[in-house]
Amino acid sequence: MQQILILGVAFFLTVNLLGQDRNNRPLPVFPNQPYAVLKDSVYGWSYSLDGQWIRKPNTIPVIGVSRNKGFYETDENLLGLDNFSSLKAYRVQYGKDSLLCLVKIYKEGQYRYPTRKRGWDEFFSAYYFILPFDQWTGMLDSYDDGEVHVLRMEALDGGKLKKVDPEEILSEIKETALLRPDYDRNLAVHLQIVNKPKRVRFQLVSLHDIFPDVEGVRQDFSRNGKTVYGSEVLFDYFYYETEYYQFLPLTKPGLMSMPGKDN
Repeated sequence: MQQILILGVAFFLTVNLLGQDRNNRPLPVFPNQPYAVLKDSVYGWSYSLDGQWIRKPNTIPVIGVSRNKGFYETDENLLGLDNFSSLKAYRVQYGKDSLLCLVKIYKEGQYRYPTRKRGWDEFFSAYYFILPFDQWTGMLDSYDDGEVHVLRMEALDGGKLKKVDPEEILSEIKETALLRPDYDRNLAVHLQIVNKPKRVRFQLVSLHDIFPDVEGVRQDFSRNGKTVYGSEVLFDYFYYETEYYQFLPLTKPGLMSMPGKDN
């Protein structure tokens, strides 16, 4: 009798479990093309040790003595403190939510024989940030006061993709993105809007919620043993700068990027 009772309970539990719904979480849906791309008319500026502002297209120059041309022209230093070939913005659908995926494509390099500094090889890497779309839109309207701001935006995912084909980056992100409400990093946007002419100074970086851990840039930058990323004083040393209406389409998805800026 007891055995029959046990079998009956087991059967009831099995039927009950089989009857329960299996609910899947939504998966992010990425468009094939970005809604905006920033790649041209961008300059990186840095303040040299001898008090000169130096600029370079799409690259923040390393900080040295401005007259030392050889220092700036070494293999490593040509890539700067940071650089990017393009910054792409994608609008991602995640269930009922709209997300932003920012993808920064940049150049890195390394020596095959580091101790002898021989066999220099350059390659593309990428860093991506995924965050709620409404954190990003309207940014330029809200902070158009000429001041330097550091905006910390809660990210849902992000990470580095090393040695990638620029044409295959989105495919890799689709395969690896894992959206988490408890993701422990955020996107820090260093931002200043200046007038006459109207321009945007900016830098984007991934910062850990607790630890002084910097990602998303080619090199960290410290003073007195502490990173300057996440602080308004960053712009005392370096920043990117572009025309206001070049940067605007990144924050206004209804505006189309200029023709030919899709790579």
